[in-house]
Amino acid sequence: MKKCIVCHTGVSEWGEGAIKNNKVYIKGKDDELYFPEKMFLAREECEGGLIQFEVEGKWGFANIYTGEMLIKPVWDYAGPFYRGYAHVALEINMEFNGHTYIEISGGKHGYIDIHGNVIIPLVYDSAVDIPVKKCLQVSKNGKWGLIDNQNKTIIQLQWDNLEASCFGELIFCGREESCKLFIGQEDRLLATILKIEPQPTCTKTIKWGVYDQNFNLIVQPELDEKPIRPMIKSSPRSKNFMFYEKYFALKKGDKFGILCNDGRLIANIELSKKQAVDMINEVSGRGKRDLYL
Repeated sequence: MKKCIVCHTGVSEWGEGAIKNNKVYIKGKDDELYFPEKMFLAREECEGGLIQFEVEGKWGFANIYTGEMLIKPVWDYAGPFYRGYAHVALEINMEFNGHTYIEISGGKHGYIDIHGNVIIPLVYDSAVDIPVKKCLQVSKNGKWGLIDNQNKTIIQLQWDNLEASCFGELIFCGREESCKLFIGQEDRLLATILKIEPQPTCTKTIKWGVYDQNFNLIVQPELDEKPIRPMIKSSPRSKNFMFYEKYFALKKGDKFGILCNDGRLIANIELSKKQAVDMINEVSGRGKRDLYL
């Protein structure tokens, strides 16, 4: 019997396990063995009934109901299945705290299907476990983009940041600008005390743009912030706030625009902050509410 770890990294759920007679189990009290379906959220979160397990540094997948090893542990990392695909990698560096892996770097990355077949070859420098819509997020040379399950490029690998909005309708892309040098007040004070020349520090700023649900670039990368999700009171007298998901505020300098989560531009980037707040209240049809950007 070999020790293993049974896990679902997508929900950060981990447990000590064992491999016995080529089947994967989780350990209970007094080292009793159970099939992985007994793990918290296993039935709800394990797509296709497949759960990750790691043994001797290699990752594979087992059936949560029978413990059968359906995909052999040959990968240095394997993410959970989403929409029929799992992110896999070889030759990576992995830093972890206990059983919670916190960072993966280096190596080569691709995707497999539920039968363990390599669908996207391991030619990418990094990849993301959770798909963006039906596309897979990958990077080369530090630049991110999207591909489909045929390895066809959907969004060019040209972005320093790429992420989907919460409901996945819009995709936000970010491009780092050249390094800007500045000297902070604390740096000046320290330099004065030490009687030396203050040394400027380098900061990188990001300009953000937006793709719509059809992968058209509808907002050029010129926003000073990622599109802003307004905060709104859950009720007029409540002290609790929630994100208002239907509209986003676009900020450039001290001017604001409004974008609907279906990609429609409601207002150009020429409003004051107050005007933007008032317009979101108006177009939302919710009446005047305490809303914050």
